[in-house]
Amino acid sequence: MNRKKLCLIGSSYFTVFVYDNLVKFFDINQISTIHPKMYGRHENEIKDNPFAHHLKAKGVTNILYSLDEIDWNGSDIYLVASYSKIIKSRFIQNSNHPMINFHVSLLPDLRGAIPVQMAIYKGYEYIGTSIIKITDGLDEGDILIQNKFELNKEYNTEDVFKQSAEMLSLGLYNSMDNYFNDIFIKQDGNVSYAKLKDLEIIRGEQPDLKHIYRSYLALSPYDTLHLELLGRELELVSVKLLDINEFNQTLINLKEINLNKSYSLFFNKNHVYLLEKDFVIELLEVKPIGKRNLSPIEYINGYIKTEKHI
Repeated sequence: MNRKKLCLIGSSYFTVFVYDNLVKFFDINQISTIHPKMYGRHENEIKDNPFAHHLKAKGVTNILYSLDEIDWNGSDIYLVASYSKIIKSRFIQNSNHPMINFHVSLLPDLRGAIPVQMAIYKGYEYIGTSIIKITDGLDEGDILIQNKFELNKEYNTEDVFKQSAEMLSLGLYNSMDNYFNDIFIKQDGNVSYAKLKDLEIIRGEQPDLKHIYRSYLALSPYDTLHLELLGRELELVSVKLLDINEFNQTLINLKEINLNKSYSLFFNKNHVYLLEKDFVIELLEVKPIGKRNLSPIEYINGYIKTEKHI
């Protein structure tokens, strides 16, 4: 089977994983992304988006920075995977076959820009992938193929990006007959949204330790969760979920600091834990705002020395 020519449009970390999987199955002969941003006091520093940065690191030079530069007769498939701009109607109608989108949810659930983050934050047991036609509506297009997989309770956003990019790329390759014969199905089910503004919910103050952990995973590794702990705001750089039975075996050697929160802090000379009922996480690395990264025990020892609480 001849490799189909594919035009890939995207700009995010997710697009990076999509690209690395698509090249196994397709000839990606056109790539379009957004212009670099200018930074610095005099706006003389250039910062590429994650996808453009990845392409340049691989030596790819044929990067288009405008949809107007695309040859709309030059590829067999026109695919969008996490593009940070709205695709205008005139581009949607340009290609000979439907322009399609890779979306990481079982549509119509979690339409919008951050379905992965919201699925993690809400504690979904399963998540899915959808390949859909692009329309003027927000992720409303008919479906070429959907797949479902278990959302491991320790997966962060990047873990889901990697697995779903592989699943979507293979799914598209296996659905070529349906794609070229325009065999799509209507979306069916309850509609929900995961819009960019919902990141403020994930970044905000959380009601309990379980939501703190989910927020950490949803933001990781591209962003960090801030948490007020012992009177100071910290970035949670690295944490891990701990089995409650494993934690109980260490209780005899632990000291406790009362946080006046729904969860408690326990520590010994090597480890720091947060515990709420039967849910426990271990802090591995933290960063006080404006300071260097610290081991949690360094931070606790500094607190004890200053406050003389214990």
